[in-house]
This record gives sequence, C-alpha cells and structure tokens, in this order.
Amino acid sequence: MSSTSPVAAGLSAARATTVKTVRTTANLSLRSGPSTKHRRLTVLKKGTIVVSTGKKSGQWWRVKAAGKTGWASSKYLKTTTKTTAPKTVYRYLTKYTILQKSKSTSSTAVTGIQRRTRVQYLGGSGAWRQVKVNTKTGYVPAASLSDKNPAPAYRWAKSSIAGYATIRAGAKKTVVIPKNTKVEWFRSTSGWSYVKSTAGRGWVKTAGLSTKPATTPKAKTYRWATNKVNVRTGIGTKHRSLGTINAWNKVEYLATRSGWSNVKTSRGTGWIKNTYLSTHDRYDVAVYGTLRHSQSAYFLIKGKTSSERRTTVVGHNLYLRRDKTWWSYMVPGARTGKVVVERMKFKPSLHTATLRNMDSWERFDPKKPLDNQNYNRKLVTDASGAKVWAYVASKKMAAYMKKSGIPVASGDYLKRY
Repeated sequence: MSSTSPVAAGLSAARATTVKTVRTTANLSLRSGPSTKHRRLTVLKKGTIVVSTGKKSGQWWRVKAAGKTGWASSKYLKTTTKTTAPKTVYRYLTKYTILQKSKSTSSTAVTGIQRRTRVQYLGGSGAWRQVKVNTKTGYVPAASLSDKNPAPAYRWAKSSIAGYATIRAGAKKTVVIPKNTKVEWFRSTSGWSYVKSTAGRGWVKTAGLSTKPATTPKAKTYRWATNKVNVRTGIGTKHRSLGTINAWNKVEYLATRSGWSNVKTSRGTGWIKNTYLSTHDRYDVAVYGTLRHSQSAYFLIKGKTSSERRTTVVGHNLYLRRDKTWWSYMVPGARTGKVVVERMKFKPSLHTATLRNMDSWERFDPKKPLDNQNYNRKLVTDASGAKVWAYVASKKMAAYMKKSGIPVASGDYLKRY
C-alpha cells in the first residue's frame, strides 16, 4: 500500500470560490405546481434559503426548502453572490534547491532556496511545482517540497571556526563559532557547509563539524581508605592482594558489587571492601570544651595530632550546663555567634581510630536517633572557610540549653568564668 502527498499528486493550489445563495424576500408559499392554482405545500418564512433544482416555468422556479420540493415565485426570491479569496498554501523545501524560471534544470536560475524555507505553493503537475519565495516566482522539482517542515539537522563545531559569506577565497568573515557550539546545518558542497548559529550564518569548513556533540568526560568519583588496607584482585579475601595502601590514600571509584568497590589505586586496579572506604577525605575535628589542649579530656587526643590550631566556628553559641558548669555544648544560633575552638588534625594512620574513640567519649552513635543523644557529630565551617567535624548539641539538647543553660558570651570555654 502506498500513499501520495498533495505535492506528489500535483494538486493545484486553492482558487477563489464563488457561492450563490437564494433567499425568500417575504413569507412565500411553496406550491405543488408553477401557479397559484396549485396546492400550497407550506409557507416559507422571509429569509429562508432555498435551493434551485434548475427547473423553471415562467417566473416560477422549482426549489427545495424546509424538507420539501415545490414551486415558488421568483418575484419573491433574491440571489446573492459571495466570492471567497483563495487560501494561501505553503510548502517547505526538504533540501537546498534552485528556483528555475521554467520547468527545466537548464532554464535560468532565479535564486537558491535553503532547506526548511517556507514557500508559497502555486500549483503544478508532473515533476515540477510553481512556487513563490519572497517576491520571486519560479519552478522547483516536486520531490524537493513537503507539506511539513523537515526537522532541523544539527552539527557541532569541533573547535572554534570562522564562517564566511561565500566559499570563494577572500570572502568576508560573517561569524565566529566557538568550540562545541550546536549549529543548524543546511547543506554541504566542495568541502564547505552552510550553517546557522545564534551568532549568525555562514560557510564553514565541513571538516570542522561533527554530527555528534562532543562527549563531556564523566567526572571521576573518589573514595578514601580509612585504614591501611589490601587491594584485592577480586571480590573477597580469598583473592590475591596487589599490595596495601595507607590510611586516607585517595583512590578512584569505579563500581560497587557485593559490598566491595572496584577502585584504581597506586597498586593497580582492584577491589576493597566498602567498610574500609569513605566517601570523603578526612576532616579535622574542632574541639571547644574539655577536649581542648590542657583540659581534662585532652588525653584522648594527646600525641595523635599532626597539628593543632586555634580558630572559631561562626553561627554557633557556647552554653554550659547549669548543674555541671564544666560540661559545655555548641548550639546553632545567630550568624553573629561564634565559638572558640582548637582545630585538631589527626595523623593519617590514627585518624579513624581516634575519631571512633571521640564518638564513644561523646556517646555519639550515628545509627541511633540523633535527637535522643546529647551530641551529634556534624560538619561545620570554621573562620577560614574549611569544613570540620564538631560535636554539636542535638536538637533536644540545644532547646534545653537555650532555655536553662548558661550562655558564654565570649564563646571561649577557657574564659567561661
């Protein structure tokens, strides 16, 4: 089965149409014959439209109206004529086409028409169609026309390329197209392509275009080893070790399967159990109370740091328990609030174990409901803009401290009294 489009079928463009309408000019009897002697079939009200059957007898016309056919006096019938202007018909070019003066490729070329240009369709038959584009009229092959606008064809600039008015040497530069820019393609010839970008149109070297956009390299994902760990050739400890990497070595993450991650490391590409990997690098820990240098709990981190630096954490306030004034809490507060802290950088080989011991000391367990604990270990920002861990009052404890705690105006635990 095949279908034929209006273009291929050679249908002519729409022409002006003339419509004649006959109406009664008064209430008029419709009779069974062409005289008043004949039986009245019905009375047609003034303004009723009647249809002539073409049969006449003197001044009487045989007409159809009100579901009946009969005779009516033409003295009471008026014919009006209405001419409707033809509807403009358009077509689209499916490829670059020369508008010819007559139905032949050897005739004079009127102009060139780009792909997807809308033209006024004037009609025609056979292999040619007459069209009008702007003010110019001529003929194009029927196969070059479509009643629907073809989908745009796109190209992408491989690098920054210049577009020119023509493909002749010394042609004027019309546009510069940046690398990876998407352009609409119209046609190619002699190693050049005519394209349109948001900056303008022009001829560019076809070799500088790609039919596909440049693929953006997928951003790499990383993990960090939380301990000195083996890199295995397969999933499970039964597989051979490629060697070990030190705690907090950065590795490139590739995939996860059965609780293990496939990673690229300094020892090669292999597998590490997920429990030995972190999705982020180690953060320093900001301490502000009894964990500060020379305070009662400092023993937990003594000798385990590679650096200790005094700084502040903004957007928080320091509170003391009213019944135990040595017990302090960092509570989220106004932007102007600040807490004096000591930023502890743990030695890489001791970072994970020390952080675990601090969690235990502060009785923080991320697996339990956070609101039911005294402290939550959260990432906060210090005065330098760095992200650091800090043991912050839980939501419930923060509310209690604001209501019943003792605020430390200086934000410095060492100056709390």
